[in-house]
Amino acid sequence: MFEKANPDSVANWLGRPAMDGRELLEPINLIIVDEASSSEAQSRQRLIQAFTEAGFGPRLGHSSGYFGRMNGDFYPQTPTQNETAFADFMWVFTNNHARMFGPFNNNGNWVWIGSSSREKGTIHDYVSFKESRDRMSGFLVERAGLEYLGDFPLENVVNSSSQQTGDHDGFAKLLKIK
Repeated sequence: MFEKANPDSVANWLGRPAMDGRELLEPINLIIVDEASSSEAQSRQRLIQAFTEAGFGPRLGHSSGYFGRMNGDFYPQTPTQNETAFADFMWVFTNNHARMFGPFNNNGNWVWIGSSSREKGTIHDYVSFKESRDRMSGFLVERAGLEYLGDFPLENVVNSSSQQTGDHDGFAKLLKIK
């Protein structure tokens, strides 16, 4: 996930350090493939419908305007509304939320990547990337009928003296919209 003001800069958690003082980078941890849609617009509509059915409809109160990068190109955030992300609760409560980017057309298949995270309360304290990714992907399968294709290794864990990716394990949940 890349910063809205500087698409060459990896997004960090609200521009503030984590509890240990290191910068908390927001990793990609979801990949969704749509093999059935005939257009970008249809794929976007199906993605929004799937998240809504899973209980993570677009909700106000979340930062927006970020980008994802696939095959060297930047893709804007979906949902596209200002200060909106896919989330299971209002921003004032502990919630799981995600921003999806794309779709990238890969030989007629529409590919979306996303960053899912869990935060606590009105000050948006970081809780977990892994817990949110697992909960969100599970509900997308159980409630919206997506197919789980496995864990996809992205090797995007950062753990240095100045930066980290929290509890992220380097894998994205790979799902398919049927």
